[in-house]
Amino acid sequence: MNLRKIWVGDWLVIESEQRIVRGDENTKAEPLLISLLLRLAEQPGQVVSKEALTHDVWACEFVTDQVMAVAVYNLRKILGDNAKEPQFIQTLPRRGYRLIAPVRYFEEPPESAANPLDLDETQNQTPIPEQTQKRRKAWILALAACLLVAALSPLLPRVLAAKNSTHPVHPPSMALLPIHPSFDPQNPLGPALYTVIQGELEKMPDIQLVGAQSLIKMPEPLPSLNELGQMLGVNQLLRVQLDKRNSELYCKAEMLEPQSGTLLWKREFHSGEMSELHFQRHVAFSICSVFDPNYKSPNYQAEMDPQTYRDFLAVAYDMQQPAMERIAKLESFLAENENFFMLRMELVSAYLFAGIYGQLPRDEAYYHSRQHLEKIREMEPQSSSVLMMAGSFALFFDWNIAEAKMLFEKAQTKESVGYCFFGHIELEALLGNFDEASRLLAQARMREPLVTEWDTLDFYLSFYELDTPAAFQKLDKLRAKLNEATILFREYPLYRENQDQAQMRRIENRLLELNENSPEIIAQHKTLSGSQAAHFCFNEILKTDQEAAEKGYYPPVQMAVVAAYAGNDDDVFRYLQEALLKKDPRLIMAPLYPAFKPYRNNPKFHEVRAKLGLTALPEEIAVNEPQAKEEK
Repeated sequence: MNLRKIWVGDWLVIESEQRIVRGDENTKAEPLLISLLLRLAEQPGQVVSKEALTHDVWACEFVTDQVMAVAVYNLRKILGDNAKEPQFIQTLPRRGYRLIAPVRYFEEPPESAANPLDLDETQNQTPIPEQTQKRRKAWILALAACLLVAALSPLLPRVLAAKNSTHPVHPPSMALLPIHPSFDPQNPLGPALYTVIQGELEKMPDIQLVGAQSLIKMPEPLPSLNELGQMLGVNQLLRVQLDKRNSELYCKAEMLEPQSGTLLWKREFHSGEMSELHFQRHVAFSICSVFDPNYKSPNYQAEMDPQTYRDFLAVAYDMQQPAMERIAKLESFLAENENFFMLRMELVSAYLFAGIYGQLPRDEAYYHSRQHLEKIREMEPQSSSVLMMAGSFALFFDWNIAEAKMLFEKAQTKESVGYCFFGHIELEALLGNFDEASRLLAQARMREPLVTEWDTLDFYLSFYELDTPAAFQKLDKLRAKLNEATILFREYPLYRENQDQAQMRRIENRLLELNENSPEIIAQHKTLSGSQAAHFCFNEILKTDQEAAEKGYYPPVQMAVVAAYAGNDDDVFRYLQEALLKKDPRLIMAPLYPAFKPYRNNPKFHEVRAKLGLTALPEEIAVNEPQAKEEK
């Protein structure tokens, strides 16, 4: 059945536009989710088996239950559905899924829906300032994503050296559910307790903790235990409840088997005379002792006054306050708490993002961030997370390739690997070790299966290699999240690599339209072909963007990319030199950018590489020909 527009309950599904519309809600959905919903709608009220969905939606022979469960969860989020009391999609364990909402062909909207076809046809005709903001935001978000290593969560866990365990039985994989205090779901004691427990469990050699960051970001209510188990691929879930009675804290920890909900073990604690910080550590250490009876509580050197700790948590978890005000408050705690690990970690990330988002001059922000990081390294020299963070600083800010690789590899040799950060994956790609980068990415996906940033990094690995079939396939997963100009700039080098002149001209023409060039300029471009058309288009864009670049909207590396497509060698190296002077963190990855492929044998480009500490071009990405042939 060819379903183009159908009603599913009071939602209108428009397949041709990849949209799901209800009243004022107009959601652009991933093509996979649209296909999944339409496939279920072909058999309303009937169970559609997992095998049928695998064949018809994923078009392959095998899809894991975890992948399918994540897709269904994301579709439910768009529809506002609840797995426990479904109104749209019902889960039939071990059988499949059933669409229980009424389905009908598109005719007239239900009373509750506004005109779903009254879409804004001018959404792509955006004035230049707004386009500038969108492209600037995309660039900043890309930079922030690559530096996620420096601020993995609002409060990174205290990380300790792994203990040797003699306990013979450990769960292969488990997930720690978010902690929301019953007396106040927004109280920062919940996420603080989560952080402490997470930090201790991750240091136990034989426990694989999965989904820590995925679950923190997941909106309430959470899916059922069974669905969580499938989505995360774990066989045990640790649920911790926090309560307060007569000013004392009470905590209950339960280990559950996700498929059946069976209680495997339970422990209860109360604070008594302990401070909140001491109580959190007591709970975490007691939980660890369940898995390893020989586990011993570390001897912490740094404590914090109970009221000061409460004040610190209030500041640390309040991400709405102005960045500089937040930094000033955090710094105020240092006078009497200079060795408090969590405070130092919070200051590292606070200064880092103040530099990224321009709230502080970059040099000043990175200087302060580095000072706190060095102090942390003195406090926890064997911490995998701290080593990873130091490696990313060495890579993106010091451009010290050897130091970064040493730190990353040292972190990976710890008994508990911890997180596989963006920096390590990108470094391996930079060195031409794409197989190793892919292996690390696969490892990261297993640890955090719901983190969507992995899809972005997966695309860039194929993008850097110019593996065009794989890059196009992976780009399809990202289209719903990207604006049109960003998508076009990602597609262009792929079509250039394939020497697809028709698609290159289409993209150039559309970029000129988005850039609001005059009809005369657009008409002149259409009279040109081959490299003349490409150079004409991107030189026009370069002229327009130069003013925005001078105001700091576009970083010099991005301008160098445009200049490269324009064939403007002088501007390419002028902007690369500017990036060197400004210590632009993304410059370190520039040797992999497809735009610079024709320049990789240029002596000036080798000078830039040498200043970055890259003295030789990896054989895998070496380029012997000056440029792919263009049509004459």
